[in-house]
Amino acid sequence: MDYTKNFEKIDNATKRLTITVTKENFATEYQKALIDYAKKLTINGFRKGKAPTSVVESKLGESIRGEVFQDNIDKIIEEIFSDKEIDEKNAPIDARNLQFENEDELFPIKKDQDLVCKITYSTYPEFKLPEYKGQNIDFTEVNFDEKKQLQDEIDRLVEQNAMIVEKKDKAAAKGDIVTLDIKVSDENGMELTEESREDYVFTIADKTEPFELDKEIVGMKKDEVKTVEKTVDKIKKSYQLSLKKIKVKELPKLDDDFAQDVKEEYKTLDIMKKDLAKQIAEKHEQELKDVKLQALLDEFGKVTKMDVPQELIDRQGDSEWAQFVSNFAQQSQGNYEAAEKYLKQMNFTKESYLSGAAEQLSDKVKVSLILDGITKAEKIVATDEEIAEELKKSEYTDNENKQLIEYIKSQLKGEIEGKKTYDFLLKENTFTAKKPAPAKKIEAKETTAKEPADKDATTEKKPVAKKAPAKKTTTKTTK
Repeated sequence: MDYTKNFEKIDNATKRLTITVTKENFATEYQKALIDYAKKLTINGFRKGKAPTSVVESKLGESIRGEVFQDNIDKIIEEIFSDKEIDEKNAPIDARNLQFENEDELFPIKKDQDLVCKITYSTYPEFKLPEYKGQNIDFTEVNFDEKKQLQDEIDRLVEQNAMIVEKKDKAAAKGDIVTLDIKVSDENGMELTEESREDYVFTIADKTEPFELDKEIVGMKKDEVKTVEKTVDKIKKSYQLSLKKIKVKELPKLDDDFAQDVKEEYKTLDIMKKDLAKQIAEKHEQELKDVKLQALLDEFGKVTKMDVPQELIDRQGDSEWAQFVSNFAQQSQGNYEAAEKYLKQMNFTKESYLSGAAEQLSDKVKVSLILDGITKAEKIVATDEEIAEELKKSEYTDNENKQLIEYIKSQLKGEIEGKKTYDFLLKENTFTAKKPAPAKKIEAKETTAKEPADKDATTEKKPVAKKAPAKKTTTKTTK
């Protein structure tokens, strides 16, 4: 079907596509469909396929016109947006998210007038890149206590290599690892099976314990059963605790044997400490780069005017929620579906996780688009050799799924180009360290006993509120 098209700018991130089909062109397609229907239909008073088109039209004309329009408009839209020559400024973020602007005017389809279809959609926003070279940026100095960090890392390795052994003939205490059954009932004695747990393992006073029963378990002995009444969200609940196991950590002795247990290359404890000190110094150097870069990106965000489409904000939110659930699943050694189901039971959903984060999500998208613009302006690219080298380091190096490999390559391309862009910005700008502002004294306030049962899950683990230069693939909006 022949048509004409016209693109119109509504704002810097929204376009209107107007498609016009003349009544003559539409009539041609309509007549073809009408004849095809007449050949297939059985209408009272006529043998199958012998009814005149005029009769078919009188009975089904409006329906057939709508079908012809829908079939053809879908083909036209696909043809327009699949054209490689389409101006990048007119390309939609996602061609599946198109809105018919004048649907009420179009339907029912009329046969005696031109069809004018108006479609609005989001595009990648037009904006002017900020001055990204030759800037002098202030950043907050990063505190670095190498001695303390080295000791913290050694303590972590000692804890990680601890032996877990049964605690015999003693009561449970803070820091012990306990296994228990938790039977949750409502105030009428009906068990809440979705909240109950069997063989539930956690460390007493560990912040990930959602039932907040740590204090109640302290002092219990193996095989002891205890019932605790609690009010959660103004609902009285009964928790029957059956303590099955109590275990403790036995920390290893800090010597050369321990160092070799950590890594075979560590022949002595001194060698291990030197290598850890080197890793900590390198980590600090990277942290320093990240802080400088974040200060620069914050400045870019302040001076760059941009209409950020809601579509990209929503996509960023979806990405961050998926990443959070994946991390949660990994920490709990479960799968994604189980983790999401558990979080939902704790009244922790994507909506609650992203609540109040719209501005932050918008800022992340904004910075990502600025970085993409700088990458293009400076013609920064990842070579095939660089991508192949990174692929070799990944777990997908021998994967035979070609479609998956192409996707991984595109991700690696974004990561490599992102790192090159970061290095370019750090090299082309100067940075001045400023002392952090002294911490304000906070008056102690009385706290109430009423706190959400899932407070640890909802407030301790909400990285959306944390501003740090994310990897390019995290916020990259692929065109």
